[in-house]
Amino acid sequence: MTGAETFPLQDLPGLETCGAWPPPRPGAGRLGAFQAAGVAVHALTLPAAPGPWLAALAPWATEARRNRAGRLQDPAAALRCLAAEALLRHALAVGPGLDLRAETLVTGPWGKPRLAGRPRLHFSLSQAGRWVLCAVHDRPVGIDVAKEGQRLELPADLVMDPEELHHFAGLPAAEGRAFFFRLWTLKESLLKALGTGLSVDARTVGLAFADPGRVSASLGGRPLAGWPLLELPMPAGVRAALCRRDTAFGPR
Repeated sequence: MTGAETFPLQDLPGLETCGAWPPPRPGAGRLGAFQAAGVAVHALTLPAAPGPWLAALAPWATEARRNRAGRLQDPAAALRCLAAEALLRHALAVGPGLDLRAETLVTGPWGKPRLAGRPRLHFSLSQAGRWVLCAVHDRPVGIDVAKEGQRLELPADLVMDPEELHHFAGLPAAEGRAFFFRLWTLKESLLKALGTGLSVDARTVGLAFADPGRVSASLGGRPLAGWPLLELPMPAGVRAALCRRDTAFGPR
């Protein structure tokens, strides 16, 4: 059995393959793949009714993932949980040609998952609303997606530095939420790529917006050379960002 046969994600009821990005109907069940800054990004949009997909995905999930989903009372949250693992399984099968069931998932010191024994394979997952994104690369990578209408995971004063917070405070409510989630996805994608997650204070991450869509970062006031950030095209009300280790800097 080849890696691509281990999980027929395309057989989910009602799923469509999306050739354009972003999908024109984000609420529908769609599967797409695209390249962003040399990174393979796989995207899955979830249906409004979780039931059929929950039933289809559960038998394929690992026991740990099924247990995790089973503890979630919200069916939509349970579906996101199962779909994240399913999309990773799909991305590893159609890209590197790996069967996730034959691999060993381990975590770094701050909890970032990776495949044991495969130092040149990196991936990152994110989920929000009806969106699940997975990035796969041969260097450290981080991806993050957020729906602007979702509840803020952290208050603004725990995400923004003083200058950002001052700008945020002067914005109307709708613009403020868009600004918050723009910063949040960019900083989260960087911290995921670094492998630290929120063990690093997001307020110490500075962002510089130079070219359209491309962002450079600093940490603790020092420039982070070799960790470019990219804002991904998404439908209105959804933010997504990608960070990957630049090929010109450092080891894989």
